[in-house]
Amino acid sequence: YKVEDMAGYSKSASKVIGFDNTKPVIVSTTPTAPATVAGAATFTVTVHATDNLSAIESVTIGGVSATLTTKTSTNEYGVLNGTYAATLVAPNTSGYATYDVAVYDNAGNEATGSVRVFVDVTAPKITAKFAGTGVTPSVTVMPGKTYTVYAKNAATLTITATDDSESTVTLYATVAKFDSTPWSSNSTRISPTTISTPLNANTYAITAWATDAFGHEATFDVATVTVVIDTTSPTATLSVPSTLNVANFDTAVATYTATDANFKAATLTINGHSLAVGQASVSTPATVSLNATTFKLSAVNGTTVTATLTVLDKAGNLTTATDSFYVDTVAPTMSVNKTLYKSGGSYYLDIQFSEYMKDATITNLASTDVLFDVNGVYYYLDTNATQANSYVNDMGKGLLHISQLLTTSGATTNVLPLAGNTVTITLNATSFVDSCGNPLTKNSTTVTFKNVSSPNPVNP
Repeated sequence: YKVEDMAGYSKSASKVIGFDNTKPVIVSTTPTAPATVAGAATFTVTVHATDNLSAIESVTIGGVSATLTTKTSTNEYGVLNGTYAATLVAPNTSGYATYDVAVYDNAGNEATGSVRVFVDVTAPKITAKFAGTGVTPSVTVMPGKTYTVYAKNAATLTITATDDSESTVTLYATVAKFDSTPWSSNSTRISPTTISTPLNANTYAITAWATDAFGHEATFDVATVTVVIDTTSPTATLSVPSTLNVANFDTAVATYTATDANFKAATLTINGHSLAVGQASVSTPATVSLNATTFKLSAVNGTTVTATLTVLDKAGNLTTATDSFYVDTVAPTMSVNKTLYKSGGSYYLDIQFSEYMKDATITNLASTDVLFDVNGVYYYLDTNATQANSYVNDMGKGLLHISQLLTTSGATTNVLPLAGNTVTITLNATSFVDSCGNPLTKNSTTVTFKNVSSPNPVNP
């Protein structure tokens, strides 16, 4: 600029003015994560910041004005590179606390950031467990309580101290037998910290205490634990009927024993379905009905079913017993060929059964087991005619092949008296049973046989 007076004298001067629209830079902050402070404690946060033009004007941390502690470079406007510090007070509640950081330069540009710390106001937590003992993956031991722990081998006691923060935790533990010198141990490390020891059969008193880096202390009052080492498997037996059929479906039972000094549980599994059962001694076996809805056997037919008894003790020892039975709850039926057919010079009739028949031999039948009623005239099966008559199983089904009958007087005759007549055929149901013992459900049927002359019978 230039200044001139009335006499014409003048004076001039100049100054360069810089233009700054660049924010300051927050280079670093401390403490860095993860940082932990005690509840209600005072702590210092530092901020390293730079501004290469108009220089740093002020720094605030959590709303508190920070003080310049170190400056590395300056210019005519102020500090270009410096470290600032502010003293803060932590809240008195556990959790994360975040403090905003703001850096301003002389041109009014602002850089922002934050500092996050964890506030710890709680004592460590102590847990004690027997891991992998018996049938339970872990047994948690609570202070002041009494427990019995079952195991196949020495039971491993694990005591753990954890802290909300990631600070150092010191854990102390003692395990005292009631008849010897206590075992003790300690461990100091970043949370969590753990102490483990195997315990054999005996009774123990367990105590523990822990402190964190801020002096918070936790105690684990005496817990009493009796360790039982059990390597003996339970005793188990199981018996079921060989068959389950129509006659015994409602009464058939599985008979079992399940014993152990440290009995835990027993399960009876049939047809893929399981039922919890109780302990039963050899002197007093227990029974379970096979028609229990759990087993769903009413929908099973013509197959062998396996029954399995599983007995478990508290130490995890396991014993199984198995037995099997055949299930057939469908009774056989009969059907009659309405045509008398000729084969090899003789006429025949066939009575066919719907399934495989038990003891299918003609000599196992009595003549009165098969009755033919032709309008009040009776004929019977000639069981002595083993060449003319047969009772066999063919392709999984029973077949009664008849060519010769007996009259009421005992005379023999062929089957032609049946031709062209309406005949009621009655079978003795108890003599005709399937392979599982089920008798015919319908043992009588009425058939009108065709006359042998029209149409001519043919060999089927």
